[in-house]
Amino acid sequence: MLIVKKILLFWLTAPGLFFIIFFANALVFSTKKFSKKFQHRLFIASTVLLYIVTTSIITKPLLHKIEGDCSFDIKTLSKIEAIVVLTGGTERDFNNDQVSKVSNTTIKRLVTAAAIYNSIKKPVIIMGGKSNSTEPAESLTGAKILTSMGIPVKDIVTEEKSINTYENITELEKVANQLRVKNIALVSSASHMPRIKKLLKDKELKVTFIPTACNASDRMHADDFVPSIKNMELNLILLYELLGNIKYAIYY
Repeated sequence: MLIVKKILLFWLTAPGLFFIIFFANALVFSTKKFSKKFQHRLFIASTVLLYIVTTSIITKPLLHKIEGDCSFDIKTLSKIEAIVVLTGGTERDFNNDQVSKVSNTTIKRLVTAAAIYNSIKKPVIIMGGKSNSTEPAESLTGAKILTSMGIPVKDIVTEEKSINTYENITELEKVANQLRVKNIALVSSASHMPRIKKLLKDKELKVTFIPTACNASDRMHADDFVPSIKNMELNLILLYELLGNIKYAIYY
């Protein structure tokens, strides 16, 4: 399923989608089978589609709806027994660079968890196994980053088996039972929260959701209408979450 998702993401976003559009136009304009009217319509439709996928005029409102309100009041966490962080992957060539190769989303989650820890001084549980057989578990790397931020090793618990969100939540329930904690603060990316909430719906854990890495707001800005790499990345995030939600609706 992971391979299928990667293939879909490639062909439905740049540069795969660009290739499809340019190839389709080249094919239509190089043959006499299609009328001038059809060629013109295809060209206009292709231009509009390229504009949409390189801007965030449609993506931003949809992504904001998924992410919701990203704010939280740290004062409401006084009864929390543990802070849970779901890791978010690493980049290629991780072994050659075990600092900057940790994904930006994981770093943002760890920074948020550290801020909460400094306020309530509760254990931090890091969820995440090996995303690559040649690398250490993501939770172990996350633990190193948290200790570099001044969090004591004794207050960090690592879970090294889960490799996706479903397994994260399954293993989290086991770890929480072992530690005898029920009231937790769960830190993850805002766009990731809907899937996590669905998986936790029938669990006995009492969860306060702490969204981070928020990408969209309810306000549009001028640069949202201008084609850019940043806007294409927002489109990729939205598509990734939509495909993830479809998968979870089917399998879980």
